[in-house]
Amino acid sequence: MPVIDKIGELFPRFGAFWSALTPILGLDKRSLAVWRMVVGLVTLGDLIVRATELHAHYSDQGIETRSDVMKYYGSDYYFTIHSINGSYYFQAFIFFVHIIFSLFMAIGYKTTISKFMVWLLIISLQEHSPFVGHGGDVYHRVILFWALFLPVSSVWSLDATLKEWESTRGGSKKSFSKKEERVNIHERYGYLSFASLGLIMHVFFCYTMSAYHKTGEDWATGMATFYALNLDFFQLPPARLLLLLPHGVLIFLTLGTKLWEKYGFICFVLPWKSHLGRILGVVGFWLMHFAFGTALRIGFFYFITTANFFAYIPGAVWEVFLSRCSSKFGNNFRVVYNPKSSFSECIGIFFSLFLMKEISVSPMPEDEGEDKNSSDHVTWLLVLTREENVEEGIRGESKENMSGFIYACRRSILLSLPAFFFEKLPISVISWFDKLAATLFVLTEFTTDAPRSKRKYTLKKEKDRSPVHERYKKFRSLMKVFKKGFDRVYDRCSKKQKEIYP
Repeated sequence: MPVIDKIGELFPRFGAFWSALTPILGLDKRSLAVWRMVVGLVTLGDLIVRATELHAHYSDQGIETRSDVMKYYGSDYYFTIHSINGSYYFQAFIFFVHIIFSLFMAIGYKTTISKFMVWLLIISLQEHSPFVGHGGDVYHRVILFWALFLPVSSVWSLDATLKEWESTRGGSKKSFSKKEERVNIHERYGYLSFASLGLIMHVFFCYTMSAYHKTGEDWATGMATFYALNLDFFQLPPARLLLLLPHGVLIFLTLGTKLWEKYGFICFVLPWKSHLGRILGVVGFWLMHFAFGTALRIGFFYFITTANFFAYIPGAVWEVFLSRCSSKFGNNFRVVYNPKSSFSECIGIFFSLFLMKEISVSPMPEDEGEDKNSSDHVTWLLVLTREENVEEGIRGESKENMSGFIYACRRSILLSLPAFFFEKLPISVISWFDKLAATLFVLTEFTTDAPRSKRKYTLKKEKDRSPVHERYKKFRSLMKVFKKGFDRVYDRCSKKQKEIYP
């Protein structure tokens, strides 16, 4: 946080005190990144579900018109974007824009604008049709508000990858020794600000304060769970099984839920063993919401409340998780891309984003690239597969192009499963993808001497073109023949239609 850093420089004691509070009251940037992904995907799912009733709930031809909404639910102090036009097509366009920004937020692209637009459109959407709202909508827009002030894209996002890529030009990432890594874990990933404190207090206001409002006779006698499971509208099949349990068990569940909501917040602010307290708090609230979502039909509320607790996962969990994945998948390889093509650079950016490990992604030396690129063969990706070859440069045991792409994907936490199924495809299909990648490489070649902003895509002269260009020319000529044939068939059908219906 820039303001706190400046105050810490002026007052060293305050800076040391604030740094000491980071492991206790701060949040981990990796947890915030996962939180951004999950909340973005949950928002996307909510929009898709709402879009199925777009005509009935959001257009003027539906249950209520815009004038009815403004009459019964509106106010003179605000307006909604969705109420600008009540036509079906305008609402579909707004939904499409909202979905695009949700995807951008999930992948971390233009995150500052994306999360603001997602928050703004969510408020507009909920106020445009308040009669289909519920408590999960309030929960949703509140955590999106806190996301505006949190560094949700500082790591594991496309913005962070592109920023690092521009600064290092695809070079190797900074490596730390195990001792330095333990010391710098909170400095690298810990984050403490008033926004992070607000997100932690969100648990207090949503759960602890709600426990103090559970003062009815049903909660005092412990029969609230029994009555909730008997509601026909909310009841799911597991609820019928829970009703078969003795009343003593249902009373225990009622009182246990109230006590956990009342005192579970303490797990997030423990001054000692804070990481164990965070783990206990996250798992406890996850289990509570899992029980709610399994037994009762609460819909979107279950998903958004579960997604929110990803932000509170302590950094120690990610250290153990990534170390286990690194030992399982291996990190003794290096990805080398060809800097003569923007397609190859995009492949390097892709691996910088999805490998999520201290893997070196570096450009191929010019002399090596010229040696490996010939008239009938291009190298758009090279993966060094042996640990001793990492320091030897390009001259080592390696995998090229599609085989190297699959090899690197199999060692990614996120891409290992898709790569496993892709590897099982017929060899002819994989070779077709390899040819397609080679074609894209040739079509996006540029001169590397010019600055990045002034690079131009230059096709080779006719005599220097490789067979890839010839295949591309044949493909274009084939598409022209297909277009001419389609135009002839269309003209004949039009003539016959005019003869039948003059």
